[in-house]
Amino acid sequence: MTEIIERKLTPEEIAERKEWEAGQYERDVALVNQQRLSAYQQESDPIFFEFQRGEATEQAWKDKIAEIQERYPYPVK
Repeated sequence: MTEIIERKLTPEEIAERKEWEAGQYERDVALVNQQRLSAYQQESDPIFFEFQRGEATEQAWKDKIAEIQERYPYPVK
């Protein structure tokens, strides 16, 4: 069994932890942006091009965008 040794954090470590926690929202938003971008490229862009060629409806394209946005919602601050 491994022994866990606890110690108090230094003021620098506390400041670093607070800074990291403060940036969590921005990291979460960036992740959602990347997930949406990938999904748009793989899923909605092909439907958009089909729509431009008259092979799909504009509503099908907009529905796919709404589905992606629902699947990857932005975090609440």
